[in-house]
Order: sequence, then structure tokens, then C-alpha cells
Amino acid sequence: MRSAAAGLDDDVADTAVLLTSEVVTNALLHTRSGDVAVRAERTPRGLRVAVSDDDHGLPKRRLQAHGALDTTGRGVVLLDLLSADWGVDQHPGDGKTVWFEVAA
Repeated sequence: MRSAAAGLDDDVADTAVLLTSEVVTNALLHTRSGDVAVRAERTPRGLRVAVSDDDHGLPKRRLQAHGALDTTGRGVVLLDLLSADWGVDQHPGDGKTVWFEVAA
């Protein structure tokens, strides 16, 4: 398995894949150019993933409850629940990078 080769257990790898999918999907939905960059790196605590795009809008929690059939609106909730930490680095004139860490 790739996760074992990277020194990550399957739960950490599965969580990282889910959160990466959420953040990349959000970036693709909102970026102006369609250009999205993903970087993943091992850290002493686990795994850090960063997704960069050229949109200046920041991730935000949906204020109203979403229905079971809604296809959007869960990304920030998942980041809050499943990551050890997450945040946004803004790049004036260039967009932003949304990053998260998953503890090993």
C-alpha cells in the first residue's frame, strides 16, 4: 500500500484523501482560471496538505443546515472534525492556499 510506504496508517491516509478531495473540489468550483496546485508533505506530526488557487474567497461554514441530498456545504465542517489543524494563507493578488494537517 502507498500509505504504508509513506509511513501512514490507513485511517490517516483515508482522512487525508477525503479532506484533499473536499478542498480541491472547492478550489475547482471557485477558481477563476481552473489552475489548482496540491502539495503534500510528511511532518513530524503526520501529513500536511496544501491546496492553492487564484480565488480570493475564503472558506466559510454554511450558516444554514444542509439537507441529506445537498452536494455542497460540508467542507469546513469536515476540516474542523477530521483535521488536527487547518487554515488559509492569503496571497494578495494571487489567491490563497488552504492547508490542513492530519495527525499520524
